[in-house]
Amino acid sequence: MSAQAFVDESARGSRYHVCIAVVLDGDVDELRRLVRSFCLPGQRRWHFVTERDSRRRQILDALIGSGQISALAFSGKGRDHDLRAESFRRMVAALVDRGVHRLVIESRQGRDQRDRQVLVEELHRLGDPVLQYVHLPPSGDPLLWVADALAWSHSAGGAWRQRIATITSAQDVTGR
Repeated sequence: MSAQAFVDESARGSRYHVCIAVVLDGDVDELRRLVRSFCLPGQRRWHFVTERDSRRRQILDALIGSGQISALAFSGKGRDHDLRAESFRRMVAALVDRGVHRLVIESRQGRDQRDRQVLVEELHRLGDPVLQYVHLPPSGDPLLWVADALAWSHSAGGAWRQRIATITSAQDVTGR
């Protein structure tokens, strides 16, 4: 099976989180429609940090209930720059193993070049498997909003992290 992955991050306190939503190619269009359906009148997109808890629960329940998403979460305590790079290193092999051929990363001012460098190095180390990647603004693909929801939920911890636990494989990149 061939799949696509969508990446976003969240920083909360002294911890940094990178979350990836993995979606099979055959589910991408239907999931985009579902995600767009949560835009309120006049909204071009939704952003989890600005949503009310009731809407967060509604969105997460629909996303998880769709059965169309699996997730990876990498987090750690330390410098964002280093943790992001280590998370990207670790995600590449996991994504290749899951049949991901396209990786969409939410663009971050000043970080995209470093992301590309880490990805190139890691792909080369793994024997150059086929994994295309692109940086897009949040409005570039609604499935980035899914990664945003996962990153927010994972970083919030507690009941929010528990809510996504059934679809999420998590790893601490600092070993702490």
